[in-house]
Amino acid sequence: MATQTAIEHKPTLADIRKGLWEGTDQLFEQFFASIVEQAQMTPEQQTTLGEYLQGAIEKRDNLAEFLHRLEEEAEYLRKREKAIADRRHEFEKVVSLFKSSIQMKMECMGIRKVEGRESSFTITKNPPSVEIANQEQIPGEYLNYVASVDRTKVRADLEAGKEVPGAALVTNKTTLRIR
Repeated sequence: MATQTAIEHKPTLADIRKGLWEGTDQLFEQFFASIVEQAQMTPEQQTTLGEYLQGAIEKRDNLAEFLHRLEEEAEYLRKREKAIADRRHEFEKVVSLFKSSIQMKMECMGIRKVEGRESSFTITKNPPSVEIANQEQIPGEYLNYVASVDRTKVRADLEAGKEVPGAALVTNKTTLRIR
């Protein structure tokens, strides 16, 4: 009699994400319930229910671990985006080199158009474009200025007690740090 062995299913990234997101609501509920429960306990209750509070602390740690995993995945994707963009730029360079080589050969041979079965290569005249030889000589009416605030300098002046019209030093904002 032959025994059947179960094929082990390795979870995919999508499976892991689904599992993480399904547990998110429960983790948040547990996290906030533990805060409320801890805040409403008297010191005697905290001592009596020490084991329960340890469980609440573990729930918070689980939520922090979940958030760290999401941050790691976001960082991984950020790195992959850069790698993919770098690769795209390499392909664009190759295309540009091929196009310029083909154009140069066709122009040297005096050929304006070459046809294939489904494609053609044609040298056409570009529309007029502007070339700036010396930007310093361009009159002011043709220049665009983009205003940008130097926040570092504004902050330094505000912290030094100087008044900066249109700006204020904000000190009452908070953020959540997870360690």
